[in-house]
Amino acid sequence: MAFRDGSGAHAGRVERKGSRDPLLGTVINGKFHVERAIARGGMGRIYYGTQAPLGRPVALKIVKADSVNEEESQFLKRFLLEASILAKLQHPNVVTLFDYGLIEGAPVEMYFIAMEYLNGETLTERLRSRGALPAHEALVLFRQIARGLREAHVRGIVHRDLKPSNIVIVPESDGEIVKLVDFGIGKDERGGEDLTRDGVLVGTPKYMAPEQFDGASSPASDVYALGIIVYQILTGVLPFAGSTMADFMIAKLQHPVPAMRDANPICDATDTLERLVYQMLARRPEERPTIDDVFGQLARCEEEVFGAAGARLGMSAPFGSHSVGAMLFPPAPSTMRTVPPMSPSVGTGLSSVTPPPGMHGAVAVSALTPRPMSTSARPPAPMDRTGVPAVALVALAFVLMTAGGVGLWLAKTRLLGKEAAEAPIASTSATTAPSAGSSASTAPASTPLPTSFVLQLDSTPTGARVTENGVVLGITPLQIAIERASVANGETRVFQLETSGYTTTAFAQGASDADVAHTVALTPETARTTRPRPTSTAGTAKPPATSPAKGPAGESDIRLKR
Repeated sequence: MAFRDGSGAHAGRVERKGSRDPLLGTVINGKFHVERAIARGGMGRIYYGTQAPLGRPVALKIVKADSVNEEESQFLKRFLLEASILAKLQHPNVVTLFDYGLIEGAPVEMYFIAMEYLNGETLTERLRSRGALPAHEALVLFRQIARGLREAHVRGIVHRDLKPSNIVIVPESDGEIVKLVDFGIGKDERGGEDLTRDGVLVGTPKYMAPEQFDGASSPASDVYALGIIVYQILTGVLPFAGSTMADFMIAKLQHPVPAMRDANPICDATDTLERLVYQMLARRPEERPTIDDVFGQLARCEEEVFGAAGARLGMSAPFGSHSVGAMLFPPAPSTMRTVPPMSPSVGTGLSSVTPPPGMHGAVAVSALTPRPMSTSARPPAPMDRTGVPAVALVALAFVLMTAGGVGLWLAKTRLLGKEAAEAPIASTSATTAPSAGSSASTAPASTPLPTSFVLQLDSTPTGARVTENGVVLGITPLQIAIERASVANGETRVFQLETSGYTTTAFAQGASDADVAHTVALTPETARTTRPRPTSTAGTAKPPATSPAKGPAGESDIRLKR
């Protein structure tokens, strides 16, 4: 077992036996007995202690304030900020603060934080020892982490540095419980002081959301970090690779999220769970679900894995009860992966995220059929249907990294997107011909065409990756919903099909009065003589006379200053 102080500050040297420490054996403010040193860093120390008269074990973080050094001054401010944030959070999935303040009678000005002593392991250590976890274990961790995060967001707190090393798993008599720790660089969005200076990055590049590289953060940034963590729990690897901050920034802005089974072929995440993670990893913060929206989708994921009874158990665990730990590791789940498409939450802005590659037979999210609403339910709020941007990084002009800050200049990035379909898939049924005895006057009126049709796209060989404007839609055979308005007036939707050993082939789909099935024959690379031209089909409509129209483009500058 690893001993944690509840702050995530695991660095530092353990005190040597016999070293002189004036705090050992003392009682802080008449309440906290300092018993032994756990670790120390350049600007603070961590001790194990007990609280009198309760005898309760505590972790004591102590810093000195006798230096005029600017760095130490900022450290002290963050130290006290963490204490003020933790004081607002009361939840079993967040480390508990007991007390903090000035140490009375100390020879120099010193401050302390007394918090819950966590005897467990970090999520980093668990993943290092076990690798990828099965879906039924991952879902229990997912829910508990999300519960702690929701408590923070409800209180107006953004963590800004959510990562496996700041997630501690503590064993209990009836299971395990997850604790979120280290709110030292958190932000209070309800008027608290933000100690972040302009141009200084906050967070860990592996888990930072794209907007954090530009100095912005919000609750959506925490949701993104949680998506990275859940992806890592299920696959054992990060979705984006890199060795420098610039590597991670470019990857998150430019590259699609790999399918989980591409990252780890034995990953057993359901399609619904994988799509939820993809929604959480949307590049634009406004396209990610809120933490409350995540819970709505998470319940469905749990029902698929645990069954309805198990899902209800997960949903009904009391917020104020530590019995949440008993949820860990229910009976082994079903191995079935084929599930109905996940319906977007009402008014969450989730609809513009495409499903990941590797989901055979999956449909684009724009085509997912929402659950029927009762007549008393409120109508869905308007959603932004702009697709996930495929970002073309024109140039990386300059990268500067120093101890005092990070300077990063990128050339302008172009965001490409196409308006996605809003309507659900509507199958076209054949109209029954009237019987001979029927009169013309009683014949039913012609039914208006549905607002969308389905393109069943396949390839030879099968298994080709399908992209549109750089966004991965899935692997052939694939169903794609096409909104008729998007291919009206000669417009087309252009899809790129690519697989190893074959040249990339473009396929253009125009207007159609009915569902369309098409198989694209891919050309082996050795047989390539000329640049492939898009093949085209328009169903019952005339072939388009114009070239494919590009989606709306926008430009944005991303500048990180010292």
